[in-house]
Amino acid sequence: MAYISAGQLAQSLEKLQAFHAFFGITFLSMKQTGVAVGTATAWGGQQEEALLRQYFSPAGEPAGKPFCVPFGRKDPESWFWKNAKYSGGTLQRARTTDNFREALERPSAREWSFTADYLDKLEALLPHGTDGHKQRIPLFDLAAWLYRHEALPESLDDVETRFRAEFNINDAEYTRLFDATRLPQAQYFAPESITEEDLAHLIHGVPPGPSMMGRSEADLVQHLERWVTDEEGLTLPAGFVQSFYGALVAQRFVVLAGRPGTGKTAFVRGFTEGLSRFFANAVSLVEVSVGSDFSEADALGYEKISGGLAATELSRKLFLSERPRDIYVVLLDEMNLSHVDHYFARLLPALESDSKVELPGHGSSSPFPPDAFVVGTVNSFLEEATRVPLSSPVKRRSNIVEMPNTLGEIVESNDRQKFDKACVDMLKQTKARIDKRSRDGFGSVLDTFRTQRLNAALTDGSDVRSAAFRDLLWGICQVCAKSEATSLTFGVVQDVLDYVAMSGRPWKIALSEQLAQKIVPQLSGPATVCEELLTFATAADAGAGEFSAAISALQALLRTKDIGTGYVLFRY
Repeated sequence: MAYISAGQLAQSLEKLQAFHAFFGITFLSMKQTGVAVGTATAWGGQQEEALLRQYFSPAGEPAGKPFCVPFGRKDPESWFWKNAKYSGGTLQRARTTDNFREALERPSAREWSFTADYLDKLEALLPHGTDGHKQRIPLFDLAAWLYRHEALPESLDDVETRFRAEFNINDAEYTRLFDATRLPQAQYFAPESITEEDLAHLIHGVPPGPSMMGRSEADLVQHLERWVTDEEGLTLPAGFVQSFYGALVAQRFVVLAGRPGTGKTAFVRGFTEGLSRFFANAVSLVEVSVGSDFSEADALGYEKISGGLAATELSRKLFLSERPRDIYVVLLDEMNLSHVDHYFARLLPALESDSKVELPGHGSSSPFPPDAFVVGTVNSFLEEATRVPLSSPVKRRSNIVEMPNTLGEIVESNDRQKFDKACVDMLKQTKARIDKRSRDGFGSVLDTFRTQRLNAALTDGSDVRSAAFRDLLWGICQVCAKSEATSLTFGVVQDVLDYVAMSGRPWKIALSEQLAQKIVPQLSGPATVCEELLTFATAADAGAGEFSAAISALQALLRTKDIGTGYVLFRY
């Protein structure tokens, strides 16, 4: 058995456009039903629609246009896709008021027959070719469209026999209306059927979107958990990925809240990459960086003075890409730097009720893709003065998921082994980011040095992997964790690791500098933490002077201690 080849189908669709849809739909439906000369036969729109549904309803229909009819003149926007009333509109006019009515008789409202000279009438309505001669309906091109997904005998004779038998085409009709010129058999057939993706591209339809390929939802969740932890190297509590997945699927809008440095953005990127790997790249991440003056124009675009939409990446991907069945993850990074209700006003109702979205200057409304998800990362407005609180409507429309400070949990449980593994994973993440930059053609001359130093740091026996370094870093995390206000996050620790690995400084001096530059600015809070950390740094220095930068910075911070509250406040 064989199938119609994609190349043949492309050529056939071009040839069929010269003919009126009456020949490829109404005439075939009448013949299939048994309409004949001089005999009243019950036939009508019901039979015509049945043929449309059987042969002209491929997957990938745009909204409101279920029939793909590759005859006649194409529409510049919808190609040959027709609405559900096509039979009762265009085709009905052709058989009742246009020239085709001359070949038909209608004894009653529900009965039809052909006139005695119907072949003369229909033949006269065939189009002229460029040579001035009448073109007859190309039988094998029409069959290529009708049988585009069917397993066929690898024989043009068999295709012809099947077509004639299926539509009751008699010898006179075959000779006068159809062109049965043989096409190259090797071109006509292929060993496999055209894919839905390729067919959608060929007929300007909506691509099929991702497929589970026989896998279960449990397989998907297991894959996401493995990808985020093993491939992305993120350290998360058990069950967190599954909980986030459930919140996303149920609500489509998730607010990922947590302290800076807990990995909110990295998690969303890693989660989306896991989806993309599972669904063979039918997944897009749209990153939107929110600013304090962020507006709807920044989110969706604006109407140009000359008319039309000046689109953003978000509006292009979600509404203009013609791939509504794909999966989209919209990451609103630092979402509450501005008021979500203002810049997302058109999208929030669509997320909740599937209402259409009217884009500025676009002229028509677009449906919100059913598998488009919005994830906003937020920091607390109580801790960050630049953040605005979430409104009640936003909180009601979303699931709010707390991003755990996994480092704090590891320190609290005294899980040193997990901490050491996480440190190695974070260095690998940094190297992977630099390697990707190079693969994408954006590597720099200094990236060569960064990569060399990271490779050295990741080698067993390096300073960064030594017990002495890890003991000090672990001890610093333990001291800082004695107050929730000063507890470090993995984001801070990763920055420290990167500096020690890539700065080229002796590791003790590099760690001291990071205590001063990275950790001291995090210590606004109880002075007891700062005091204990000063004692820790002094002991680590042991008079060698290697921790002088850290000691100096901690002493400066302690000079801001408020006698009444016992708190220190970083000056900048």
